[in-house]
Amino acid sequence: MSETNIKEALDFATERHKGQYRKGKNHDEYITHPVAVADYVRQYFGNDEHSRLLVIVALLHDTIEDKKATSEEVSNLFGKRVTSLVEELTSDKKKQMKMGKPQYLTQKMNQMSDDAFNVKLCDRLHNILSCYEADESFKIRYIAETIFIFNHLQRKFSDIQLKIISDIELSMCNILTNNRPKIKSYL
Repeated sequence: MSETNIKEALDFATERHKGQYRKGKNHDEYITHPVAVADYVRQYFGNDEHSRLLVIVALLHDTIEDKKATSEEVSNLFGKRVTSLVEELTSDKKKQMKMGKPQYLTQKMNQMSDDAFNVKLCDRLHNILSCYEADESFKIRYIAETIFIFNHLQRKFSDIQLKIISDIELSMCNILTNNRPKIKSYL
């Protein structure tokens, strides 16, 4: 995977998320979320070939879930490995409603490959950091959901995964105490 592939994934995700906006006070264009997740992937995992694959997955991680792209489109443009990881990150809304979101996400995250789990943790980190802009009830609900998930994960963690989890936990504490850190972009 090259920087050209990353640019192609960014262009594809930007086009597919056009007209979508993030929830919250700022109503940022949705593409800001996958870009931020990709930034975190690069921050934690570096810039080797494998990390660039994860950056591409981060940029595309919501395209299938949001019905903005099909698995076939992603596969034709970015290959089967990228598609497989994006599919792992795609939630099944019907199962989620049936089981309850925290229980569903816990089960899903326990079954993910390490590569998908790495991207999911970066996704969770950005969503937690976005809580600074959310209303109080959403903040509390999202933090409680994250705590539930973390308390029920039953998998081995790499040192980097433990670092991301620690950063998420610190961010939750900062949100609850209104202590907002500065964030650096890596993309």
